Amino acid sequence: MSTQSILNVVRGIEPWKVLRKMGVQRNGDVWRFEPYSDPVLITADDLIMGFKRYSQSKLALREWATFLLVASNIISFDALEDDPRADELLDAIWQASFGEEITLNSLAL
Repeated sequence: MSTQSILNVVRGIEPWKVLRKMGVQRNGDVWRFEPYSDPVLITADDLIMGFKRYSQSKLALREWATFLLVASNIISFDALEDDPRADELLDAIWQASFGEEITLNSLAL
């Protein structure tokens, strides 16, 4: 898989569908991923970019957040461990994946 393509999806630059050629598939609520040996490290800034890009569409935000939660074999949140924004961002991803309203006031979204 292409690291840049994965980052573009996380950042909201491209939809997850660009990863189809790399084996990412979705059928309703079921996602499938090809094995990937080296998950891409995601930073808080990557996630903030994605939130900003998808903040205008609740449906697109929900799909993006769900993708992030199920894509653990191609992305890794390990780079967030020492980031003070991590808990707020991860909570917001969960909320968005369930279609809940999110507020990220401390992140100026």
